[in-house]
Amino acid sequence: MYNNNIKEYFLMNYPTDSKTTYEKLFLKSEQLEREQCLDLYEFDINHISDFVRSLKLNYVATARNYGSIIKSYITWAIHEGYTKNPLNPLEGVPSTWFDQFITTDFLPYFSYKQIRSLSLFCENAQDAVIIEAIFEGIQGKEVCELRNLKLDDVNFDENKVRLIDENGEKRTLVVSHNLMETIEDALSETTYLKKNGRMEGESNVRYFTDLVDSNFVVRSSNTTRDKTNGAVDKHVIFRRLTTISKLYAIANLNVKNISRSGMIKMGYDLLNIYGKLERDQYLEIAERYKINSLPSLKEIVSVQNINRLYDSHDLLK
Repeated sequence: MYNNNIKEYFLMNYPTDSKTTYEKLFLKSEQLEREQCLDLYEFDINHISDFVRSLKLNYVATARNYGSIIKSYITWAIHEGYTKNPLNPLEGVPSTWFDQFITTDFLPYFSYKQIRSLSLFCENAQDAVIIEAIFEGIQGKEVCELRNLKLDDVNFDENKVRLIDENGEKRTLVVSHNLMETIEDALSETTYLKKNGRMEGESNVRYFTDLVDSNFVVRSSNTTRDKTNGAVDKHVIFRRLTTISKLYAIANLNVKNISRSGMIKMGYDLLNIYGKLERDQYLEIAERYKINSLPSLKEIVSVQNINRLYDSHDLLK
C-alpha cells in the first residue's frame, strides 16, 4: 500500500471484516497514488473520479461502498493532520454520485449452458465437481462446505447433500442429478491429470498424480505440498480453478463469479415459476447461497442480468 504505515494506522480503527475490504481498496489505489505522487487522502474530486472509474465496477452497492471508504479515509486524515487541506472533496457529495462509474459493457458471469460446457471440458471429475457444486450453492466460508463434503454426507437416492461450514453450522441441500453424477465420479477417481491432461512437450514428467485415499469428495494429490487425508486447503480449490481458467483463457473463472452465476440461474428459474422476482424469491436465493444482504443480491440477480445470460435458445434443464 502507498504510505503503508499511515494506512495501517487508519485500519487499526476497524474490525477484521471491514479491514479486509479497506485493504483491497488501498491496494487498488496504489498505482494511481504513485503516478500522482499523492496519497488517496490528498486526491481532489477529479483524482477520485479517475480512480473509481478505473476500477470498472459492475454494481452500485460496491461503488457507493468504496465512495464511503474514501470519504472516511480523507476525513480521518484531515482530523489526524496528515493533509493541510481542511476540506473533504466528498463532503456533501451524495452516494448516488458514484453510480455514474458503473460499467455495463462486461458481465463476468456464466449461463448454465456455459457452466455445463466448462464442466465437460474438465478431464478430472475432481475439477468438474468444484465448478458444479459452487454453481449450485455449495460453498460456505472459504469454500468449507465443499471442502468438508464426504461420501457419508451424500444421499444418492434423494439427491441430497449434508453440508458443514467452517463454524460447524450444518444444512442439507437438494442438488441436481448432474451434480450427483459428478460427485460420484469425483469419489471414484484415484488419479489426477495434470494441466487437465494437456502435458504435450513434457515427456520427462509424469502426466498425473495419485490422489490421497479418503472419503472426501475433493481430495488432494499425494504430493508434498498438498497431501492431506482430511479436508483440502482452500488454495487447492483456487489453484484448480486457476488452471482451468488459464487453459481456456477465461479470466473471470473464480469462486465468486461461479457462485453468482448460480444465483442468477436460480433467479431465472424462479422468474419462470412465479412470473415475478420479488422479496420472497430473493429470500429463497439468499437462503440457498447464504447471502445476508438482499440489496446486493438484487443487484446481482437483476432482470437485466438474467436477460443478458438467458434467452429462449439456452439449454436450461
